[in-house]
Amino acid sequence: MIHNVNLIDASGIFHRVGYFSSKYGGSSSRDQISLALKFVNESRYLLENAYNKSIWLLDSPNRNYWRNEYYPDYKAGRVSNDDQQSKHVVANTFIEDAKTYDYKYLQFENFEADDLAGGLVRLIGTMNMPDGCRVNLITGDSDWQGLVSDKVRGIYPLEPCIRTVDEVYNWLSRKWAKQSKSLRSRWELPSRSQFNCSDIWHWKQAVGDSCDNLKAGSDIGVFSLLEPSYDLYERLDFRAEGAAVIKTATPYLCDLRLSQEYLGHLLEPPIPMVRVPTK
Repeated sequence: MIHNVNLIDASGIFHRVGYFSSKYGGSSSRDQISLALKFVNESRYLLENAYNKSIWLLDSPNRNYWRNEYYPDYKAGRVSNDDQQSKHVVANTFIEDAKTYDYKYLQFENFEADDLAGGLVRLIGTMNMPDGCRVNLITGDSDWQGLVSDKVRGIYPLEPCIRTVDEVYNWLSRKWAKQSKSLRSRWELPSRSQFNCSDIWHWKQAVGDSCDNLKAGSDIGVFSLLEPSYDLYERLDFRAEGAAVIKTATPYLCDLRLSQEYLGHLLEPPIPMVRVPTK
């Protein structure tokens, strides 16, 4: 029985891997794919013993994201053109490997992996999934915390940690407290009992997002992954492809044996979760 669906922020991970690879001398796209798979594979230690289906989410191959229609310089200050090109070279290499290893992935023109995650979280909620099914968001992106709920968790291998609603609230509380009084006055932190993880996007709307070059006071739909201004979830082709990729993904077991021998195999590529026969 399938207990979890793991949505992997492939583009975000490829960006981080590419950035550090170039910073320390560069490496081939094949090497970067290997590093990305190792990084994702570490997530298994944060998950309970359960069968999982893993879906890799990729940004559009072009930079004509729908948010650029609101702000032409969206993400302009984040990466150079060379870095952006490198990320897509890695993505293309991954897509080639996906055909060999049967990795399931999604990619839609003009949409980012963030949009795919928001749409799939809602889509999974409408599907006939097994009781107790969880959605695990494997990412390094704090924006994805806005999708966390009682059935959705953030899995952050970089720290590593699991972020439930309580952890997201604590994260936002610390972030809010560090801001200047003028910034805090633009948005009031709700009490824990009144908190919803989507409040993260209201906070970002109030103060802006310098990393993405989004201004304070922007339309909340530019930040939100659940109610975006251009909603990928409304597209029939997205719902059809999303449902198909989830249904056809091969289930694997996340085995949390913590023996010394098992820990020694942590960095063996190229597996997106530990593959164990399901029969």
